[in-house]
Amino acid sequence: LEPSDTLLEAGLPIGEAHLSAELCPAIVTASKDGTARIWNAETGVCEQLLEGHGGPVYFACFGPNCMSVATASDDKTAKLWRVDDGRVRFTLKGHTDAVYSAGFSEDGKWLVTSSEDKTGRVWIVKTGDCRCTLKGHDGPVLSASFTPDCLKVTTTSRDGTLRIWNPATGVCDRTLSSAEPVYLTSFSPDGLFFSTQSAGDFEARICNKETGECERMLVGHSDLVMSARYAPSVRGYHWR
Repeated sequence: LEPSDTLLEAGLPIGEAHLSAELCPAIVTASKDGTARIWNAETGVCEQLLEGHGGPVYFACFGPNCMSVATASDDKTAKLWRVDDGRVRFTLKGHTDAVYSAGFSEDGKWLVTSSEDKTGRVWIVKTGDCRCTLKGHDGPVLSASFTPDCLKVTTTSRDGTLRIWNPATGVCDRTLSSAEPVYLTSFSPDGLFFSTQSAGDFEARICNKETGECERMLVGHSDLVMSARYAPSVRGYHWR
C-alpha cells in the first residue's frame, strides 16, 4: 500500500478491509566502509546489509512508509533500496561530485539530494528520474529537505546561504545570507517556520518559510550551536 493508493487500488475492497499501523523499530546507518545497514532497534541485530556504493556512504534515511531507504555517497550517486530484501531499486546518477544528503518528501513521491558539486537535485522516487536540478549556490550544498507540505525545498550551503526552491521548476524563490556556512534546517510541524544555525554562531534562528525573514533569535548558548530541531507534533501534548 503506497501513500497515494486508494483502498481499491491496493486491492482492498472498501468495507472488508481492516488496516492497522505499528511503529517500525528499525535504524539505518551509513558508514565510511561504503555500506549502509538496517538494524532491528529492539534486538540490535543487522537485518539488511546494503552494498553497492563505490565509496563512503555519508547519509541514509527511511522513506515515510518504511519500505524504502535512500543513501548518499562519495561515489557521486544516491541510491534507493528495498527494505524487505536489501536490493537496489535505482541508482540516482547526475551529480558530478560527492553526494552529502538525501531526503524524502512527506508523501514519499520525491527525493532531494545535496552535493559537493554546488547543486541539489529533485528525483522521482517511482522511476528514479531527475525532475530538476537546483542551481545557484557558490559552494558545496550541505543539506536539502522538503517542507512538510512538499511544496518547497530548502538547501543549505558552505557559501553562507540558505535557499528556498520550487521543486517542480527548480526556481529559487528566495535566498537568506549568512557570514558563515549554513548547515541544517528543521521545519515546524505546521510547515510555516523553520529553524537553522550557521557555523560560528552562538545562537539559532527561527525563520518564516514564506518570507525567509528571521522572526526570532534563540540566544543563550555560550558556545557554537551545532543543531536546532523542532519537536514533532504529538496529539494531546502541548509544550508549556
